[in-house]
Amino acid sequence: MKLLPGLGVFAGSLAIIFGVAYGAMLLTRGDTAENKLRARFGLGPDDGSGAGMGMGDRPDRDAPIPVNAAWKSREELLAADNTPLVEHTFEWEGRKYSIQAPSDAKMIVEDYGSQAFHLEISPTLDVSFEASDGNIEKIRQQASDNTRPKQYLFDASDMVVVEYPGDKVRGFDMLAVLRRGYVDFAVNTDNKGGEWGEYETREEALLALRCADSLKLVSESPTDLIEVLRQHQVRVDGDTPDEVTGLEFPSQATSPLHDLIEKFPNLERLSIYNGDRLTAEQGRQIGQLKKLTSLKFVNRSPDNEVIDGMLQAVTLEHLQLSCGNGEYPALTRLGDLKKLKTLELDISAENQSCLAKLAGLPDLRTLDLDVSAEKPPALVELGKVTQLTKLKLETQLADPCMVSLKTLTNLVDLTLTMEIIGKGQKVTDVGLSALSEMKALTHLKFTGYENSNFQITDQPFSRWASLPLETLEVDGLPIDDNGLKALCGSQSLTRIELIDSLVTDAGLLSLEKLASLKSIYLRDNKAVTEAGIEALKTARPMLSVSH
Repeated sequence: MKLLPGLGVFAGSLAIIFGVAYGAMLLTRGDTAENKLRARFGLGPDDGSGAGMGMGDRPDRDAPIPVNAAWKSREELLAADNTPLVEHTFEWEGRKYSIQAPSDAKMIVEDYGSQAFHLEISPTLDVSFEASDGNIEKIRQQASDNTRPKQYLFDASDMVVVEYPGDKVRGFDMLAVLRRGYVDFAVNTDNKGGEWGEYETREEALLALRCADSLKLVSESPTDLIEVLRQHQVRVDGDTPDEVTGLEFPSQATSPLHDLIEKFPNLERLSIYNGDRLTAEQGRQIGQLKKLTSLKFVNRSPDNEVIDGMLQAVTLEHLQLSCGNGEYPALTRLGDLKKLKTLELDISAENQSCLAKLAGLPDLRTLDLDVSAEKPPALVELGKVTQLTKLKLETQLADPCMVSLKTLTNLVDLTLTMEIIGKGQKVTDVGLSALSEMKALTHLKFTGYENSNFQITDQPFSRWASLPLETLEVDGLPIDDNGLKALCGSQSLTRIELIDSLVTDAGLLSLEKLASLKSIYLRDNKAVTEAGIEALKTARPMLSVSH
């Protein structure tokens, strides 16, 4: 699950092990953990019929959200719990944390490095924390292919507060579990039992968290979150809106659910999946958030009118936006975002004129740009955004575009991803040599396709050798033995990744003369043999060679 950005923690779930399938519904009657929980939130007991659990008729999804249930304070919730809580402490990444949990709890901390950790307080509490860009693969690898899926029933019988250094509480209180749910952390395997399948998270609960840092609503598709909100009559009121600074909407959020945006005046971070469900009014609401610094759209893009409204949020520092086909005049508003530092933009070639506005953004340093085009665009305006230090560009690359980039002399990190070039278009020495004008460049990655579209010699690589390059990754670029030998003139190159090249064993062995080189990665180089790799290892025993 995604968790808190910023310091990088988010309470993904509060859980007790639920050892039977969800459909059995064994924990629905009598004095169960769920009924205790429902009583604490004024939801009433579950009689096992499924009423109030999202299984009845689907109401009109465009109806207004009911507002006749209030939040409960942490103090009220703690007062209703007879379990004595004490402070348990642990460390993660060199920082100390404390959690309030039952006095008899036993703590198990599984550390996944800087990305995530999992904390289990047995027997009743299970909490996961993960950075916003957490590496699920690391968590995945902790599972066993013969482990049955673990099923959890969300429970909030024990309040959890995470305290950061300085005794400032920036944790969360669980306010409601609105629907029974569980999460599968197990991984499927193929018939041979040897390959990992997809990591699967099943969530059938809507979690409403009162947090100082983030609010996340989650639900299993196809359940409509707005339906769950209506059925359980939850509203945001009291002091909660002022405390929430981060909001993430799931992919199945409907337009009425997006109306919640205006209830959080102090939002700093907003992430929305499937922006095509936003209305123009909701776009204007986003644009009126006075503290918004980060706005991300994932998957489908909003329309021009929505973009026009939301780009009035002149406090934005980080923006991720994907536009579909057709013209988007509202993109000219990008020039108003004077505080923008990073921009991830996916546009069609007919909207590339908006790039002229980026030159006037003094703090813009990182640009991730994808330009869809039927033929290689010149991108002349991109060459005027000279304040950039990091650029990732994906488009149909040809000489005119690459020559336009040579004025970006402040670039430190450049990634060029080439889409398949149209017939008759080529990349030649002229285009590749233009990159040698970037005198600050230390990291260069070039991913290309269809070698027949290149017409190059070793000349560009001789020029690249004069740059302060430290890492060079080339995938699909038809560099040959002479080109690789030309790179040996570099005084700074420490790592090379060579994929799908024309290099042979003889060219590979020339790298023994590149004194600064510490590691090399090889893949799909058809003319490189195991014998050639062993020869390089023998010549440079301290060189790390992987393939």
